[in-house]
Amino acid sequence: MILYPEEMQFEACTVRVCDQYVETEFREDGAIARADVPWGDNDHIAACWTAGYGGDQWRMVVEHEVAHAFLAEERGLPHSWSVWAAAHNSGGKSSHTLWPERVREEEHLVVALQRYVNCGVRDDYDRLGRAFGHDLPDLARRFVAVMRPWLSEGYREPYLD
Repeated sequence: MILYPEEMQFEACTVRVCDQYVETEFREDGAIARADVPWGDNDHIAACWTAGYGGDQWRMVVEHEVAHAFLAEERGLPHSWSVWAAAHNSGGKSSHTLWPERVREEEHLVVALQRYVNCGVRDDYDRLGRAFGHDLPDLARRFVAVMRPWLSEGYREPYLD
């Protein structure tokens, strides 16, 4: 089992990894989006395998939610469009075809980043590569440092303090 940091701070929000869900709280207005694992959902299980998590749905959800905040910050956006919409009940996530274009793009880039970090494979049409260019490997390393701080240079394991 991977022990993620309980709380990760970003410019626009705080992402908390709770026992059974992940929540994102926005600084601007305190709105909260909660992401639960869709246990047993065949589409989610397939996405887990594609993104390099095997069948580990929990890891996929945790890293997916953090990746939203991470990529928004890296792209200079005020916040994640997708998670903001979920926190404000305005995203229509019941149907992918109804998502606004920027939410569809963000969802694609988040999963593409997860797949790149876990598998070293770029997405179809290399949309992630086009978005970040030659900085993509450094972006991936920064994401790994956020998600897996024990791999970061200078990290002090808390139980050794």
